[in-house]
Amino acid sequence: MRLEVLSHIVIKFGLGLFMLAQSLYHIVIYSSYISKLEMYLKSTEVLDNELFQLIAPLFPFLEFALGFMLILEVYYKETIIMTVLIFSCTTITYFLTDYQIGNSLLMLLLSLLSIWLFINRWYGNYYKKLSYL
Repeated sequence: MRLEVLSHIVIKFGLGLFMLAQSLYHIVIYSSYISKLEMYLKSTEVLDNELFQLIAPLFPFLEFALGFMLILEVYYKETIIMTVLIFSCTTITYFLTDYQIGNSLLMLLLSLLSIWLFINRWYGNYYKKLSYL
């Protein structure tokens, strides 16, 4: 098996499993997640947007669906675009709000990996070199 295909599969499953595990953890302790989210939103002035405050409690459910769809490659192009947007926005938010540097760097790594997955799939489909991805 080619190294490009193997790395694509491993990164895709790793990213999907990370999203599933993190979302399941937040869904199981949902009341604690909501209380921590409210406390975090009150402590920062960057996230005073009402739309963000409405969408943030639904984030674990969206993350679960995207992780599941990423692993199964259901609507892959749309799923990876949403994954790139979510991880990039989360990374920017973490760095703007002076969140823990370890989590900020982890989100930066995950957003770079998701961007790599999107570019890798687009490049393979566009040039037909990796058409069996």
